[in-house]
Amino acid sequence: MRFTEGRGVLVKIFTNLGACAPLHQRHRYLAPVSAPPLSAGPDPATPLATLPFAVVDVETTGTVPENGDRITEIAVVRVHGGIVGAQYARLINPQRTIPGYISALTGISNAMVRDEPPFRDRAPEIRSLLDGAVFTAHNAAFDWRFVQAELVRSAVAPLDGPRLCTVRMARLFLPQLPRRSLDAVTTHFGIGIAARHRAAGDALATAHALCRLLALATDAGLTTWGALEAYLAPRARRRIMPPVRSRLPLPPHAEDRPA
Repeated sequence: MRFTEGRGVLVKIFTNLGACAPLHQRHRYLAPVSAPPLSAGPDPATPLATLPFAVVDVETTGTVPENGDRITEIAVVRVHGGIVGAQYARLINPQRTIPGYISALTGISNAMVRDEPPFRDRAPEIRSLLDGAVFTAHNAAFDWRFVQAELVRSAVAPLDGPRLCTVRMARLFLPQLPRRSLDAVTTHFGIGIAARHRAAGDALATAHALCRLLALATDAGLTTWGALEAYLAPRARRRIMPPVRSRLPLPPHAEDRPA
């Protein structure tokens, strides 16, 4: 599926894409914007099949929101019951110059965002898209920190719900992969990315990857939010369960490879 390029366009497409696909690579910088623990979320007994997820991807002017880096594009894709649903994508005027090397990576130029509204004008609608859902991203700390910084700057209620990282999920459910970048995970699942390093394309790919990873969690007997949360906790990174077996075949002896 392709999102409109160029000017920011609200895209709300309800699609019945029963199977989901791959993931996304992010900068590893962890800025000191506060983030609540995962336990601030749903009742632990809530079945994963009933939980709404808001899969987020942002493109930015750099990696450090505290140093003035801003969002240039944001996408939110809703996932519920293993189905990819509503999709939202907007270009954002970062109110600062986009460095040339960033434009070369994302294809987002200063001219493309010049006439777009700043984040503060989009903040209420973006915040509403995240309400009541598990904030999910590939390297969720990166996207969370940028969105949080923009919401605070816009004097809109900050993020206060649970978050889920598909990199962490891939690390535990796909131990045979030497890398867990969005490219690596999507290739593993056979998922294409319509527009790499654009928020809409990466968010949609991450949403499909989330569905596949949730299916692996279910296959492993992790059917509730509490069970998944406990398994993803840092202390659970040691092997507390046998290698995940699912309808996705693993290469011979893949479980013996180091993560």
